[in-house]
Amino acid sequence: MNEFPPLDHIPAWPDVEDLMCTYLDRFGHTCTEIPPAEDEFGAPLFESLLPVIVIERSGGGTPNGAIDVAMIHISVTNSTRSGSWAVMNGGVRRAVAAAENGAVIDGYTVVGMSEEVGPQMIPGLNPDTRTVQLAFQVVVQRPR
Repeated sequence: MNEFPPLDHIPAWPDVEDLMCTYLDRFGHTCTEIPPAEDEFGAPLFESLLPVIVIERSGGGTPNGAIDVAMIHISVTNSTRSGSWAVMNGGVRRAVAAAENGAVIDGYTVVGMSEEVGPQMIPGLNPDTRTVQLAFQVVVQRPR
């Protein structure tokens, strides 16, 4: 017979991707996966949403049970290369720096944010690629 400890007294962690979507929504269309190029009727969708900010958690963990240290990858795509850089440098990076000492997002306490891998434009097969990427860390306190 298995005997598992009860979970009733332990609150659930927030979805850090959703918190970052809320926090960065002021700079463009935020999402956790790349939107399709066209909608279900064949009309252009992706281009109509620009700038698009894709937010993905790529690891992290809870070293002490009290905080969640999440590694977040951001991809910004705009209609031009310089437009992507403008959103990244003028919006996303500034917002990360502003929350260095914490923020409250959707009622959850973010202890801090820090840039881990600076922005970069990854060369691709398509010379028109205009996506800029950034990795940063978000530390969230467990709700009480």
